[in-house]
Amino acid sequence: MSILDYPLVSEIINNLWWFQTESVVPIFKEISIWILILFAISEVIGIVSKMTLNKSEKRVAIGVILFPITLAFWYGLLYSFGSPFGFDFPSINITDIFSHSINNWWFFLIFWPVVLLQIPLGLVGKKGEGGGNILVRTIFAPIYEEFAFRLLAINTMFLITNSIEISLFISAIAFTLIHLPNMDRGKWVGPVWISSNFTLGMIMGIMAINYGLIFAIIFHSLSNLTARLLGEYF
Repeated sequence: MSILDYPLVSEIINNLWWFQTESVVPIFKEISIWILILFAISEVIGIVSKMTLNKSEKRVAIGVILFPITLAFWYGLLYSFGSPFGFDFPSINITDIFSHSINNWWFFLIFWPVVLLQIPLGLVGKKGEGGGNILVRTIFAPIYEEFAFRLLAINTMFLITNSIEISLFISAIAFTLIHLPNMDRGKWVGPVWISSNFTLGMIMGIMAINYGLIFAIIFHSLSNLTARLLGEYF
């Protein structure tokens, strides 16, 4: 049995042209004040949550507990206010998201190789005070992560589910999971920052779908740069 015999693989191959011409994530669509608003929201939530949790001795446990609450919060938020962005969350149930996540468990594994890109790219540039390579975090990572999780992941999941809402959620979860091994100044912060990373994934997804991948890349880069500067300052 060859890899082409798998329905999903043949479906993706047969739709390669669709990825380029009818993608649900355009490369560039339009400029809107909402781009800045979404970016500001993600930065405030990320900075406040990370700084607050980092002060707690039980930050890992708190971070893990907050994650399902964050998922429910985002579903409720888009259920009530998602229509201006073209989402129809009342048409799906939150259990649909979990059901597709379980049935397509392999989806969360195929994007893990993007983490390995940090190894060769980490040889370029220098490390900051937190130990992370500055060029990787502020330039390389935003580019390959946005292509992987916003362009490829959302489009692939849309081929499977035919639901942009489910695709948005599952791609954000996949984006969050690859950040679980993250270290910062010798401390394991993956579980601590899991909710803020999910929030970033959701907002970058909304931005990419509505305004274009280029904006998601730019603001992902700015978000990482801001986190680096604030981390070194504090």
